[in-house]
Amino acid sequence: MFSELTPPKQRANQPTWEIAALYPTQGNWPESEYLRLEGNQLIEYDNGFVEFLEIPTPFHQFILSLLNDLFKSWV
Repeated sequence: MFSELTPPKQRANQPTWEIAALYPTQGNWPESEYLRLEGNQLIEYDNGFVEFLEIPTPFHQFILSLLNDLFKSWV
């Protein structure tokens, strides 16, 4: 019963989801707020929406490299 009343413990290197309430909701992001975002993650902006993109996998990078080499040899 006591554990139901206490908030969950914060863990190191885990996101704090409550901070999301401090940012605009999807569809309401002004461009100025998007440009102020920091970090080394790929983030895309489109008409007030922000999307966090996945980091390409090594296999994805291999395919892109192969296609690039094929394109260069064709040109």
